[in-house]
This record gives sequence, structure tokens and C-alpha cells, in this order.
Amino acid sequence: MKKRNTALQRFIATQLRRPLDKVKTMTTRSIVNAVKNDTFFGCIESDIHVPESLREYFKEMCPIFKNTEIRREDIGEFMKSYAEENNIMPRPRRSLIGSLIGRKIMLATPLLKWYLEHGLEVTHVYQIVEYTPKPCFKPFGDAVSDARRAGDAHLSKAIIADTMKLVGNSSYGKTITNKERHRKVNYCNDDEVSELIISPFYRQMNVIDDDTYEVESAKKKIKLDLPLQVGFFVYQYAKLRMLQFYYDIHTLTVPIMGIAR
Repeated sequence: MKKRNTALQRFIATQLRRPLDKVKTMTTRSIVNAVKNDTFFGCIESDIHVPESLREYFKEMCPIFKNTEIRREDIGEFMKSYAEENNIMPRPRRSLIGSLIGRKIMLATPLLKWYLEHGLEVTHVYQIVEYTPKPCFKPFGDAVSDARRAGDAHLSKAIIADTMKLVGNSSYGKTITNKERHRKVNYCNDDEVSELIISPFYRQMNVIDDDTYEVESAKKKIKLDLPLQVGFFVYQYAKLRMLQFYYDIHTLTVPIMGIAR
């Protein structure tokens, strides 16, 4: 399509110019260097870890955030004893944790750059996805922030501020909805339930009463049309800001204004 469509060729030539457009192959080292010098922006799936020499420095707040299964053997001695005494975590539990190691973890380059600048090491890169960095949602973000500030300044606008807070949070939260987990729910009687149960899409059933059943089935067709990268980058930047606040701000001064004397 790019070879035949002149309009597309013109758009790519004028709107999609990126520093690495002419680079055909890249090594792990060249990718890491591109992240460091801001010539590459996007997502990178990689193996990354905190070297032994820095583990004491990062032990208070481990910098690599990931979802993984946690066993009693993975936690500290005190909490392990507490879990055993109170029968907590008898089986592995999937949790969001701070860690010193990330395996095949997808990272946004702004967060990865912070890791590299603070001594973390990338040992392998599996894949990269490049984007053109532009603040395309800036007017929307400004509108939400302005409404929130107006609500703090004027009580009459508090309801608008609260509404805009919900609009702002739901806007990016919706983009990372896992539509593969959506189910079709049918309520049926004895005559209909057998057909749903023998279907390959059947997942589970709840008995409502003697002749009524709630049957969950997987959807036959799922349209994966959400911009996952939007919500992904929002949460990646949130992790970056937490790390910057904890490790990079040595002295924080907050002016106190408007205090009655």
C-alpha cells in the first residue's frame, strides 16, 4: 500500500519522521543508547535487573514494578511467620510488587531511561515498538486539571470538579480494558440450559432457583479495538513520577499561603 499510495507516501515523509527511520537493524547496546540519548521513544520488552552493587541502595523501594505470583518463600522472614501463623497465602498469590529483577517486562522508554540513568542493566531486548512523541491529549488533560483547580477555588464548582475527576480517570482506564475476559450471560430454564452447557464457549453456571440458571459463556467474536498504549503509558509515567519523587528529590519545599495571621 505504501508503494502505490502517493498520499500515504507524502504523509509518512512529512509527518512520521523519526531519528531511527533509516535504521534497519539494531543491537541491544544500540537500542539502550538510543533510549539514553532520546533518539528512540516507545516501548521495549526486555530483561532488566538491579546489579548487586546497587541492591542495598534500592532495597527500601524496589524500582521494578511487576505482576507476579508470590509464595510464602518469597517474602521476608517476619511476614512469612505471620502468614504461616494466620494461614495466609497457603497457595501462590498473584500480586503487584516492587522487585529488583524484570524478565520479559514491557517498559515505556521514559521509565527505562530513568532505570538506565540510575544504574540498572538491560541484558536482553525481545522487541521494540516505536511511537512519535506528541502531546495529542494535552487539551483534554488541561481541561480536567483546570476544572479540578476551579473546584478547589470555588465551592460552587465542586460538583464539576468531581465529575471531571471521574472523566479523567475513566478516560485512560477504559483503554486498558481486557476485552478477552468479557463474557456473555444468559438466563434460561431447564429446557435451554443443556444446549448452553455443551457449547465449547461454556464457562460456568449458577443456579438461581429450581428452574432458572445463569450461564456464562465466552464471546464468539471479540473486537480488540482499544488503544492500549494510552493507558499503558499513563501508568508507566505514574511509576516514573513515584521513583523520581522518592529517589531524585532530596529537599522538598512547599510554600504555605493564605494562612490567617
